[in-house]
Amino acid sequence: MLYKVSNDASCRQWVDSIMNQMSLEEKVSQLFVYTLAPVQTKANLALLTDAIQIHRVGGLLFSGGIAINQAQLTNQAQKMSKVPVMITFDGEWGLSMRLSGTPVFPKNKVLGCIRDNRLIYEYGQEMARQCREMGVHVNFAPVADVNVNPKNPVINVRSFGALPDVVADKAVVYASGLESGGVLSVSKHFPGHGDTNVDSHKNMPILPFTRSRLDSIELYPFKKIINAGLGGIMVGHLHVTALDKDNDLPASLSHNVVQGLLKDELRFNGLIFTDALVMKGVSSVTSVCLQALKAGNDMVLSPPNLKTEINEVLQGIENGEISEKEITLKCRKVLTYKYALGLHNLAPVNLSGLEERINSAKSRDLIRRLNEATVTGETISSTHEISRSASKVILRKDRLDTIDMIAKEGVLKGAYPGCQIVVFKDGEVVYDKCFGTHTGGNSKKVTPTNIYDVASLSKTSATLLAVMKLYDKRLLRLSDKLSDHLPILKGTDKEYLTIDDALFHQTGLPATIPYYQKVIDENSYTGALFSKKRSATYSIRITPSSYAQPSRLKSEYVSETFKTGYTIQITDNLWLNDSFKEVAMQEIVNTPLKDKRYRYSCINFILLQQIVERLSGMPLDAFLAKEFYEPMGLKRTAFQPLRYFSKEEVIPSTTDLFLRKTVIHGYVHDEQAAFLGGVSGNAGLFSTAQDIARIHQMILNNGELDGYRYLSEETCRLFTTKTSDISHRGLGFNKPVIGDPQRNPCSSLAPASVYGHTGFTGTCAWVDPENSLVYVFLSNRLYPNAWVNTLSTLNIRERIQDAIYQSLSFEKR
Repeated sequence: MLYKVSNDASCRQWVDSIMNQMSLEEKVSQLFVYTLAPVQTKANLALLTDAIQIHRVGGLLFSGGIAINQAQLTNQAQKMSKVPVMITFDGEWGLSMRLSGTPVFPKNKVLGCIRDNRLIYEYGQEMARQCREMGVHVNFAPVADVNVNPKNPVINVRSFGALPDVVADKAVVYASGLESGGVLSVSKHFPGHGDTNVDSHKNMPILPFTRSRLDSIELYPFKKIINAGLGGIMVGHLHVTALDKDNDLPASLSHNVVQGLLKDELRFNGLIFTDALVMKGVSSVTSVCLQALKAGNDMVLSPPNLKTEINEVLQGIENGEISEKEITLKCRKVLTYKYALGLHNLAPVNLSGLEERINSAKSRDLIRRLNEATVTGETISSTHEISRSASKVILRKDRLDTIDMIAKEGVLKGAYPGCQIVVFKDGEVVYDKCFGTHTGGNSKKVTPTNIYDVASLSKTSATLLAVMKLYDKRLLRLSDKLSDHLPILKGTDKEYLTIDDALFHQTGLPATIPYYQKVIDENSYTGALFSKKRSATYSIRITPSSYAQPSRLKSEYVSETFKTGYTIQITDNLWLNDSFKEVAMQEIVNTPLKDKRYRYSCINFILLQQIVERLSGMPLDAFLAKEFYEPMGLKRTAFQPLRYFSKEEVIPSTTDLFLRKTVIHGYVHDEQAAFLGGVSGNAGLFSTAQDIARIHQMILNNGELDGYRYLSEETCRLFTTKTSDISHRGLGFNKPVIGDPQRNPCSSLAPASVYGHTGFTGTCAWVDPENSLVYVFLSNRLYPNAWVNTLSTLNIRERIQDAIYQSLSFEKR
């Protein structure tokens, strides 16, 4: 999650600026986390100075002592360091695990008995708050080991329990809360330390289990953690015979385990730490830090001898045991995480009132509620588990309050002024709430009847419905060439593109057509229209890193008054020339194809719109109203909404200072759809979360809603299950990207059968046929500034969907 935050130009610029000034030795040193006692003695300060100024380590781990001493040393370390230091902490049950006088939270074994995961998430958030107060960026928690061995001498109460799904559930929720507060979670001890009778602090445990057993118990929570997109994993010092048959290496030093299993097979691309390398499980290994880095770890924790180990890594590079390129990539990754954790904008720890802020009334209240939930709530048995085959999936409405917390966080942190959220389970409304306001501040509160620009949800809630209807009527086939229905494409490089090519987004067409190039008067500005730097000339911000000059629109295409030939309204004070639709279509025809591979393109659905209108003999909006929206009772769904609704009912989308030079309110935000008159195959639909949910419930019902059939079962099954041979996409629908949280458009907890779409204005709609779920989120995240994307950096839509899945449970049939 945190790594996603950092994937932008400003991050790369910051990382490059540091790496360009680094020696190879400094790059190596960034991979070391040095352990130090938080005490203010001359000897300890000398060790700190040596680690920071001489060896320039990338991270510190303080162990033991009191909070104020650790905070003072943190400030001293950051002040003397050339590169901001990543401060780590080992706080499995809060700061009190290492620091006296801090809040004492229940052990994980106790927390594993709590049914209400909202409390666990809140605990993660509170732990993040306390860490940030201390200047801590990384917490080596949660323990994701499944404690199936009651005689385990080291894990025991540190684990959430003996059931893999309970451990996975609690670990994901706690870690999500931690990372939502800006602290990196590090789940441990991969690949699983729960069934051992040896303490790896004293010796190396051996796991003699089969791979099948490992997958079902030890690895199960880690797979869930990885699929949830969480940021850190710690590899333990234990030998796993099924993974390393030919040697007795501990997992932390095994290339098969770290690189082969964790990174290559499970596709974890977060930050990988070793467990402490001073532990007896590995302390006898020579060049232990070099071996750990060769195995695939990113950061080595508690090196036995800092100077010696750094020199051995440098010697290993010289000898060809590990390449300089590998070290550089690891260093870049560490610095990228530092940026994501806010180290590029460090402030000293505020020592005044520190202990009072940590020991807050809120913290004490949370501890009380956690303990009460354990005493009064239902506990989870460690000896009995309900099998899925003998159970029914139900949704616990009492667990959905987590959605409220996430939605309110989005408003508070500026991800959007307001939003609507609707969830259907088994065809019934189980959640329907609105948050925030139309435009922020004291503006009108969002209500369920307010209408949003749903952006690319138009593809699945409008154009795709029409295509499915025509397929049902046998007026088109998926194998039909687009040119069979659009003669304008004959004789062009688009002649042989098919309808399923367009639905799968594999036509080779570019993502968009920049119509602004046609309508802006090139005589109204001098030089380049855009610049990467802001100045008096380039005063209009377009994206986070691009600015434009003020310019005028061509009078041949755009008029500031309604008049003959200019009847297509695109703002309150702008009308488009009626001929521009033909100009726009010709631009598509003239645009050369790129290589024919998966490339998401709005043009595909603009072309599908033209086919729908030719075959139906009606405009797209009229066809949809007749076949779907009106008979379904969707009274708040329409293109060009100001024809049917007052402005007060429509949520403003954004402020466009570049092209239309006004607040976009009641007109489609998407530039292509706007210049096609507001009715377009790629965007332009306005609706409510309730209406969008009903559309998708109809599809989930295989074409039926309220006793009326809109589409055949066969058509619905085909369009919701068929996927591309070269990408994850479905026929018009987006699908999960399993095993790749960075690219996954929905919750990593969602099964592969899920289908749906997202929209640029901050919307999504997802259908889960396995669990009979429909989830819709609508917002105006572009308001007031389109270049802000806090919605994505906070993973609001995905986290809400996570919360929905975490509310599911099993009931005996």
